[in-house]
Amino acid sequence: MKHLFLAIATLLLASFVVAQKVDLDPLYSTVVFKSLPIEPLGEEFKTYSIFVSIDDITQQYYPKYLVNDKINLHGFKKINGMKEKPDIQIRLNAANFKITKTEVKSRVEETKDKSGKVTSTKTYYKLNIAHSFDASYEVVNLKENKTLIKTSLTNNTINIYNTQEYNNKNSLMEYYKLNQNLIIKEIITGRFTSFYSLINDKINLFYGFPNKKETVKLWVLDTKKHPEYEEHQKNLNGLKELYTTFNPNEPLDGIKENAKPYIDYLNGLLNKYTSEEKPDKKMRYSAFYNLGMLYLYLDMPDEAIEMGDKLIINDYDKGDGKSIIKNAEELKALFEKNKIYTRHFVRDLGDNPEVVESSEGTNPSNTIEEPVENPSNN
Repeated sequence: MKHLFLAIATLLLASFVVAQKVDLDPLYSTVVFKSLPIEPLGEEFKTYSIFVSIDDITQQYYPKYLVNDKINLHGFKKINGMKEKPDIQIRLNAANFKITKTEVKSRVEETKDKSGKVTSTKTYYKLNIAHSFDASYEVVNLKENKTLIKTSLTNNTINIYNTQEYNNKNSLMEYYKLNQNLIIKEIITGRFTSFYSLINDKINLFYGFPNKKETVKLWVLDTKKHPEYEEHQKNLNGLKELYTTFNPNEPLDGIKENAKPYIDYLNGLLNKYTSEEKPDKKMRYSAFYNLGMLYLYLDMPDEAIEMGDKLIINDYDKGDGKSIIKNAEELKALFEKNKIYTRHFVRDLGDNPEVVESSEGTNPSNTIEEPVENPSNN
């Protein structure tokens, strides 16, 4: 009887331990919002244009009218033509494409038998084409006669283009002879593509309002025998779906209303799991973390900081608390710098003419042919 009692007690204890075990798994969603610029120009800046200067040799391979659609300052209206003076002008200059060196490179491919002995070899050849290109861009504030950015895109560097491989050197050289112009066009097109990426990234980081999509991590209870499992799964999956409804062009009022049940549920967990035992700490960690991230994306940085502080005090994963606080403080600073306190809105661009969307290959006259003069030169 004594042994039976001990066995039953052991089973009950094991059952209690299993019931209290807390495993948290990551759950991922996505959210979209509007990035705010780190160097805002002010609400009076609403329009921009593109000016392109490309030398004649480069234009044989890449006409400058192709550039206009590739450079975009989000949150501003692009003005095509010269009917109206823009607030900002982005000027791209490209010239002096040169092939500085061509060199045949070879590699040997060996075939071996089971003992490791080389049984055959094949030699493959490709052409390394070294080239240089002068390119730069500047961003000019025409309202205040000020150059905001002026920088090289190439820094006098030599780049290497590799052709496809051939198993015969003569075939390689024949390919290059017949396709040299196509290769040059491919090289120049690739360079312009990299220029666009560099320009767009920087101008929108500094001055633009691009939409940004981020992955959000949530922590969900994954211990099926835990009494909270079903409710936790239901609420966290509901929160996951809520994130996907964020619209960068619409206010957050409706989202905040829809978020209330999830906020109430997570706050309820804090009152329910209050001990200093690890399982309860993990449950509180999940609540603090999920609330902190939600407040960040609801543009409520003060509330996010409060959750970050409580994560640190909870002492389960202090690093996440510090990260939430850092992100919230950066968001507050960005709000103050822009004097905009949300990332969900549409910029008021006033009565400026609508942007005429053009596509590659359209009328070259859509691109401004002359730079707009600074006010001091008028």
